[in-house]
Amino acid sequence: MPEDAVKDNVLNTRNSVENRPIYQLIAEAIQADIGSGKLPEHTRLPSIRKMAEQYGVSVGTIRHVYSLLNRDGVIVSRRGQGTFVAGTLADEPMKSRKTRALKAIDDMLSEMTELGFSMREAQIFFELRLRQKEDERRPVRLALIASTPEERSVMDRALESLSMTMRFWMSYEDVLASPDRLNSGYDFLVAPNELYRELSLLAQDEEMILPVALQPDGGAMAACLSVKAGERVGFMTVSEGFLFLMKQALLPYFPESCLITGIHLREQNGIEDFIKQQDWLMLAPEVSDFAQPSVMKLVREWSLLGGRVVRTRFECDEGSTLYVRRAVEKRYKELRDVRRSE
Repeated sequence: MPEDAVKDNVLNTRNSVENRPIYQLIAEAIQADIGSGKLPEHTRLPSIRKMAEQYGVSVGTIRHVYSLLNRDGVIVSRRGQGTFVAGTLADEPMKSRKTRALKAIDDMLSEMTELGFSMREAQIFFELRLRQKEDERRPVRLALIASTPEERSVMDRALESLSMTMRFWMSYEDVLASPDRLNSGYDFLVAPNELYRELSLLAQDEEMILPVALQPDGGAMAACLSVKAGERVGFMTVSEGFLFLMKQALLPYFPESCLITGIHLREQNGIEDFIKQQDWLMLAPEVSDFAQPSVMKLVREWSLLGGRVVRTRFECDEGSTLYVRRAVEKRYKELRDVRRSE
């Protein structure tokens, strides 16, 4: 089966190259299987969640892989149908389409020559029009940059209502390792306020950086206020970095005498004992998307025994969201006004 082909390639690559980001390995493995014919044109790929379960990675990782491959034209996503390997049109042979395309180009070049343009000038006009045509149709490209997967997930969820965008997740650590990643055709770089200064030193244009403020929602704050003095509260996050941010944001809402500890998912061996020691368990945003099924099973079992589980939600504040929305809408209009202004 095609899914097995992808899985074998990913696992083999993952075992041989351990120091590179897993999303790169998965993306390259899928491209290799497409190039070799193991994944033929128009093959339907597994859903994001199913692919994540198969390879033991987070939903966010696979979402990022699919976004990159979609951007490069390797795969196509069809709303309500799924994700497929890109291919040529099935109703017309490739040779016939190529012949027609070359004839159309020959006719265009002949007309340009009659108008007095050189071949070099014709090439410049042709490339300009191609770029304009692409811009007329493409969405606004947003790179969501943060140090933790939780922050990237929060920003993605806050901006998902902007249907005219295509959003790509990017680790801040990856940006530091290779700043050239910022020059991959993004319209804007969306990042937490804390990263604005550092990104402004790396980005070519400071105006393309859209800083946002992340904050806990009202439900998370209300849950903290329900904790009684002396109770034990455990924070569970995907990353160590967000564990610090979560404590910093929620500590003011707890009684001073409660005992607060935390653990992140990389500390796999100590999670079960940690859960059993708590009265309250505060889960980071979308932690169920990143955690292994075995971890969420422990959480459910503990909850059935009387433990209180709070799935906290963080959000971009209203001002930040409005700021990003206006910038995106302006850029979207600019892309489509290029042709009309001529």
